[in-house]
Amino acid sequence: MNNDAIDPMPPKQELPPCCPMLRCKQMYYEGRKVEYTDTTVFWCAKTAFPLGPDNDPVEPKICQPGRSCYVPQP
Repeated sequence: MNNDAIDPMPPKQELPPCCPMLRCKQMYYEGRKVEYTDTTVFWCAKTAFPLGPDNDPVEPKICQPGRSCYVPQP
C-alpha cells in the first residue's frame, strides 16, 4: 500500500494580520499566533457565527481592512 498519494493533514498556514473579531478554537489556548489549515472553523466574535455582520463568510484572508465590518487593530 502506497501512502504517498494521500496526505491526511492539509498544510498549516500562519494566521495573517486580520480583524481582531475573527476567532477559532486554537486562539483560546495559543493566542492570535495560530497556525491553521483549510479545515479550521472560524467565526466572528460580533455574530458568533461563521458569517460576519455583512453576511459574508469569515476567514483570515477575507477579514481584512476594507471590509465593511472590519475592526481596526487596537
